Amino acid sequence: AHAYGGAIAVAANATVLVDFVTMVDNQAQGGNTELSEGGGVTGAGEGHGGAIYTASSTLTVRNTIFINSRQSTGVVTASNEPDIDGNFIDGGGNLFNSPTTSVEAVQKASNGTFVYPINKTSPAYNQAAAVDTVTRDQRNVARPRPNAMEGTGYDIGAYQLGVWTVVADDKTRPYNTENPELTYYILDPDGEVVTSTISGMP
Repeated sequence: AHAYGGAIAVAANATVLVDFVTMVDNQAQGGNTELSEGGGVTGAGEGHGGAIYTASSTLTVRNTIFINSRQSTGVVTASNEPDIDGNFIDGGGNLFNSPTTSVEAVQKASNGTFVYPINKTSPAYNQAAAVDTVTRDQRNVARPRPNAMEGTGYDIGAYQLGVWTVVADDKTRPYNTENPELTYYILDPDGEVVTSTISGMP
């Protein structure tokens, strides 16, 4: 832990965007070693900003989940504390002080990174602010979710709940072909073929 920012400390002259991030179990804690900013411990007795401490007025936080952030000051003066201590721009789509049930247990994704998955009951599902320039999540799953019935189709945090799809081959067949065989592919949320079937029309 750091005394200033359990995960991130933003310098006064920095311009920073924190976007589509999942921040879990971060703590700003005063201690007795030489590190004071950005993930260590400090000789100061207080910790500020369980997840993020900022001395900058040009920090923007958007579409980010904060769970179980802790700071040792014991004083909470704003709804975004203890997640963030300091001035920042709220870009929308944030879940401050979110319950642990907002995400599932951490797991290793197919690309080797560790993620906190969500499901459809999570307050993060379909509720992120739409950002056209963000097209993939941490696992390279596409954002947004196509044809979302409610919400934006973008999920808050680093994890986008993918969709399973079924597609048919694109082979051309004569109009009068009897019982043409079609190959159907079932794709998992990562776009990998899980299975394929061949069938004829009745």
